[in-house]
Amino acid sequence: MSAISGELSKKILEVVPPCMERLREELRSSCGNISELSVPQLRVLGCIKRDLVLVGDIAKHQGVSQPAMSKMVDVLVDKGYVERFEPKKDRRQVPLRLTKRGSTLYAKIWQSAEVKIVESHLPKLSHEEQLSLLKALDLLKTLFLT
Repeated sequence: MSAISGELSKKILEVVPPCMERLREELRSSCGNISELSVPQLRVLGCIKRDLVLVGDIAKHQGVSQPAMSKMVDVLVDKGYVERFEPKKDRRQVPLRLTKRGSTLYAKIWQSAEVKIVESHLPKLSHEEQLSLLKALDLLKTLFLT
């Protein structure tokens, strides 16, 4: 491992987890007036929005048991945010999708969080720094999400 690789690895591990916690706080505060939806439920809506649509896959992504995730999904179905639909292939795995109500609520919360980031955090950076951050985030995405 080169010196720069070691420093990058340490910096990623040092910076990303606290950033994620701060972003969770931003989402939590964006949910503020929506008492019927918890942050874990919002995360489930986000998974479904990003096409992670099987309960088992969402449970694995969230780090919880499949029975616990099934209960959370049941609550979201009962509230009208998520619906199950019959698959054409494997009838043992029932995919999920957001209802119009769930999609609208998720978009509202997400937009509120985006506005908060734009208004509270990004003004601290110059235009050049914002461009550099954008490039760095694209690199992180390439490294970890593709």
